[in-house]
Amino acid sequence: GDLPVFGSSEADVETVLVSDESVDFIDRPEPLLNVKGGYGIIVANNFMFPEYETGDFALINPHLPPVPETTCLFYSESGGQTFGRIRRLQNITPDRWTVRAWQPAEGFDAVTELPRDIWLKCHRIVGRYCRR
Repeated sequence: GDLPVFGSSEADVETVLVSDESVDFIDRPEPLLNVKGGYGIIVANNFMFPEYETGDFALINPHLPPVPETTCLFYSESGGQTFGRIRRLQNITPDRWTVRAWQPAEGFDAVTELPRDIWLKCHRIVGRYCRR
């Protein structure tokens, strides 16, 4: 396959560290067949269970616009590293993403706000391959 898949590992309670190089290549699924820059990421936690489980490959089209009631991968960069959170997008304002985790970490709210000046990118997830 030619679709790059990036790894992720837990960076803190709510955030994952995203690998800067692909860790695998898989066959392109139909929704990403001709999408330039399409990619996958290995899910590192169960915050979005049952929609996404640890070990699933989330399949991403980075060109689709953010739309409420879609699940997205949100990106932040700090110190030369890339961080991510997979969440259900609830609402968009000029300065915040309102997002939901289906199974938030203990002691954390299901619905949170991500400041857009820190969480700069929102990439739509268009499917998954179940963990194998």
